[in-house]
Amino acid sequence: MPRPLIGTPKSKIALWILEEPIGDPGEQGEVWLAHSEGNAAIKFAIKIGAFPIQGVRDRAYGRFVREFDVLASLSHPNIVKVYHRGIFEKDDCKYPFYVMEYLGRNTFTLKSALKNAPVGNKVALCLKALLDTASALQH
Repeated sequence: MPRPLIGTPKSKIALWILEEPIGDPGEQGEVWLAHSEGNAAIKFAIKIGAFPIQGVRDRAYGRFVREFDVLASLSHPNIVKVYHRGIFEKDDCKYPFYVMEYLGRNTFTLKSALKNAPVGNKVALCLKALLDTASALQH
């Protein structure tokens, strides 16, 4: 049974207003489409950690912070940009979150590209995705 969402539509996290979940929640958290307070045209994606912070030695929180720090230190076309990290409170629990660029609904994904590609192009698409991923990992 999936756990209930932490975020809720129209709720405020720091300077952003949540709109709707993007995809299904994962093991490490959930991602929401959001906009900046006062300007609904500027979209962001917000990742909310799956578990409340249990203290300064909380390993899950430490991994979440390291994930943000690593992403924030990188600049590469195949790595999402992150802008802000923080903590928000819900039901007397504190959850970590970070704000990242929103790539849009029509962003290229290998899954959708393979679904719509002619059979002869599928190998080329997979190789391109592999090269893009390898380039990001090397960076």
